[in-house]
Amino acid sequence: MPETMRITPREGYFGVSRSAPGSRHGPRMKQGIQFLAMLSGSLKIEVEGETRHLLPGNMALLLPQRPANFRFDAQQESRYSWCQIDFDDISPGLHLYLNSLAPQLPVDPQMEQMMELGVSITGSRHINNHRVLIELTQTLLHYYSALGALEEEARPRAMPRGLRQACRYISTHYQQPLALEDIAQHAHCSVNHLINLFKHYLNTTPARYLRQVRINQSEVLLKHTQQSVNKIAEQCGFISPFHFSRVFKAAHALSPRQFRDRFRG
Repeated sequence: MPETMRITPREGYFGVSRSAPGSRHGPRMKQGIQFLAMLSGSLKIEVEGETRHLLPGNMALLLPQRPANFRFDAQQESRYSWCQIDFDDISPGLHLYLNSLAPQLPVDPQMEQMMELGVSITGSRHINNHRVLIELTQTLLHYYSALGALEEEARPRAMPRGLRQACRYISTHYQQPLALEDIAQHAHCSVNHLINLFKHYLNTTPARYLRQVRINQSEVLLKHTQQSVNKIAEQCGFISPFHFSRVFKAAHALSPRQFRDRFRG
């Protein structure tokens, strides 16, 4: 992270907006930066003679002092979530850093969760949410930067909202037994369509994706806690300690205990 990125934003906030078919807005020019994540419909953003086409599952970054004109989908209503980050001062170093970021990236489940959390916290009135929102906007900015730093082939593909919902449901419910029907219900699609989505966009199956999430979480617990292997198996949703050890060893060629011992030296 560049030294200049230690500068704290003055304010950060989130929202969700709708635009009628064929709507046009602009020129938009603000002092801060704005993230725009398309939920439905589409948007053409014209900035300094260049046109970006933003489709659902993608996020655009709008930079300070750059006039932008918006042209929304002519056939249907467009919905998008946004995050505004304002600074007291944008130094030359910060300006250079912001200009080095990708103008547009696919939205992955983590980015989607941050945007949804930001919208929820922005609307919260039972706490002083100012500091929380500043921290969250900074986290989103750094995450976007890290994602953009990946080689293009290593970046996640833009995924349909149903697939992102399925991934999110798995990531928050992996500790319990999950049937394909449960995941499909939360993705608002049929089981067959769910399987096709995972195969087409992630080159895997829902069951394999779930297994990998459980393995990833078990690695964290093995490395950073003193919990027993049996307890970790239970915490991560495996049927039994034996099943956990078998699946883990197939993935790492090490048993959970061997993995923990090797990590701790």
